[in-house]
Amino acid sequence: MPKLSVRGEYSHYDFGEAGFTPEDVIKKSISNPLFFIKSMIYPKVKINTVITTFLSYGFLPLFSPIYLIPVSENFVSRFIYAGPQFTQWSNVNHHAAPLGILLSVATIYGAMKIGKFLHKRKVVNINHALTVIGVYLVFTTIVQNIVQHGPINSIFKPQLYVTSEWMKNNNEIINKIPENVPIATQNSLFPHLSQREEIYLLPEIENAEYIFVDLHDGPNKYSPLKYDELKNFVSEGINNSNFSIQYQKDEALLLKINRN
Repeated sequence: MPKLSVRGEYSHYDFGEAGFTPEDVIKKSISNPLFFIKSMIYPKVKINTVITTFLSYGFLPLFSPIYLIPVSENFVSRFIYAGPQFTQWSNVNHHAAPLGILLSVATIYGAMKIGKFLHKRKVVNINHALTVIGVYLVFTTIVQNIVQHGPINSIFKPQLYVTSEWMKNNNEIINKIPENVPIATQNSLFPHLSQREEIYLLPEIENAEYIFVDLHDGPNKYSPLKYDELKNFVSEGINNSNFSIQYQKDEALLLKINRN
């Protein structure tokens, strides 16, 4: 992560106003409990995240309280963060990934506890109870997916199966890039070139020989830069003769860095 970050350092201990280490967070929370409480419930997206998270598992993890300890730690470490990367407050990216495992295991134990409880009181056979719980989980998953417009819905979108013109342009330029040369590129193109010895995330260049950019706008394509910032970066570099256009296909450009 330090290699890819803008500041060249591991930044996941940056909790913003709460501090830069777990010790800072503890001290801040003790000295200012109101700050801690407010951080857990405001803005309301945090409460929505907790509710939709447990809804995804039919609230069954609540019947396995021991697993709620690490689950709570995950929520606290994300919610105490004050920004600017507000996606930490939602179930996206890698921040929420541990919950996928923790809550799945908690769901299994929660379902078994309910099943054994009903079986012990002779309400229903444990196998029948677990069958009903399984159907219930499928139902809550479908409801949560409909309410939250889950990413699995993308399989029904025609554009998922279409190779757009800007994608073809990118692939054409990728084939033009010399092998084994240091290169700098943007967030969306980085995975397509990541099997190289040296690759840098713009605006970092280091000793790159080429820059590959795609100015066809789209969500999260240029992070940590914004769209206008990347356009200015490219245009200024060309105007100042720092970069020369080696190859261009519509809005996709391969730039040669003029070191002299």
